[in-house]
Amino acid sequence: MKKTKMKAYCTAGFMCIEPLATTLVIFFLSYFHDDELRKKIEQEEIRKIEMEEAIADLKASISSMEANELLLLEEDECARESAIRELRARANKLKSIARKLLAEHLHSAGASSELNHQLIKELEQADRNHFMMETDSQENAENIISDFSLAEKTAV
Repeated sequence: MKKTKMKAYCTAGFMCIEPLATTLVIFFLSYFHDDELRKKIEQEEIRKIEMEEAIADLKASISSMEANELLLLEEDECARESAIRELRARANKLKSIARKLLAEHLHSAGASSELNHQLIKELEQADRNHFMMETDSQENAENIISDFSLAEKTAV
């Protein structure tokens, strides 16, 4: 009987201590495991901050590029206008040379003076309208062709 009472006390004591031991084991496990989770959370927070900084840097770069893009577009527009003026000046020079050669070929003083008069008119018009559109330059090309045919008709 003493043995059975002893077994009963041991079993009752074990049943009382077992939940306490389980609780302590779970507490220590969660404490050490929680420390690892905290480290991961801190790492992720640091990573989040770094990503936000990178996003801010990229946005700043994009706005800087947009400002540079507008500046480059303005520079390109100025260069294009300058090239157009230069090409028009060359075209006028070539027109005068072509008129002179045509007048010499036709051997007519009247045709030469008529061609020079047309050149002066065109140069005055070009000075007034130096910002012509692409279609206007096509019309000028047609006028050059008609000028040559007009000079031939007056010379003949």
